[in-house]
Amino acid sequence: MAVTRFLSEMEVELVQGKNFVAADLFDLRHARKVLSAFGQAFGTLPEIPKEITPDQQEFLKQAVSGLAQEGKVICVRLALSPMGEADRHGNEVPHQQRIGRTFAIASKIVTKAQFRHFQQANPDVGKPDIEQYSRTDDSPRLLVDLYDAARYCNWLSKNEGIPKEQWCYEPNDQGKYAEGMKPSADYLKRSGYRLPTEAEWEYACRSGSQTSRYYGLSVKVLPKYAWFLDDSDHRAWPVGMKKPNDFGLFDMHGNAWQWCDNSYADYAVGSDGFANDPGSLSVAGDKDGRVLRGGGFANPALFVRSAFRGPIHVVPTNRYVNGGFRPARTFP
Repeated sequence: MAVTRFLSEMEVELVQGKNFVAADLFDLRHARKVLSAFGQAFGTLPEIPKEITPDQQEFLKQAVSGLAQEGKVICVRLALSPMGEADRHGNEVPHQQRIGRTFAIASKIVTKAQFRHFQQANPDVGKPDIEQYSRTDDSPRLLVDLYDAARYCNWLSKNEGIPKEQWCYEPNDQGKYAEGMKPSADYLKRSGYRLPTEAEWEYACRSGSQTSRYYGLSVKVLPKYAWFLDDSDHRAWPVGMKKPNDFGLFDMHGNAWQWCDNSYADYAVGSDGFANDPGSLSVAGDKDGRVLRGGGFANPALFVRSAFRGPIHVVPTNRYVNGGFRPARTFP
């Protein structure tokens, strides 16, 4: 992968598995294992593979075949955790989400140093004081609203040398990244940087897990993986200090909330049992409900779970003292 001009200034090269992760399509064998694990999690399939009946075997075969395209399974990203998960909220309905594209997501939250380059190139971007809560250049950039996060993604695409027709966000009629901004109609097919959809974020966070957190269930282990209320001293910490998940992603739990590119809505599951992932195609309004994920340094363990859907009444203009973002992009 080419080194972006932005990352060149930071002397950081994009390296698969080091600072970004590509989430690829499932092969048929892996897809069958995943679907079997879902059945076991819901108690509809026996935990011992030898006890699966012929009818159940045939069902799994047909389910995998129905999702296949050219020998690969269309991305069934697993925004799901077991029904019995402790502390589950009513808006966290277990479901299977169909994404249908290959995507990459940044391994770390955008830092103060990275965001400063963006501010220098765009002097009109707000500069709220975050020193009390984010004290080092390699700590998360906090107090970022949705509009600035989207604008940053377009700026990053520009610095990458990605053609403008591949950028993902369109400013409003006044040329501003503010109310009236919208994603391009085909933005999930474009190669420019953008915010992850909620389904992409949860898939990346879970990294194949089905437990309340990507490492397991125990809250006692959480301080090894996350900065949250119990261990943060009420401030953000340098990104990448805690243990990553199995995809090599850091701070998917805790440190800073992360914007997702979705309007807030209940999960809409279709007749086939899957929820599609259209992202957000609506024009951004200052009062439209939006989604934050991951939990932040000021939040209790209850909020720091893979399925937790963020504070209620989140709107694009909100600037949270423990809120940041990480970019994603679609790959052909």
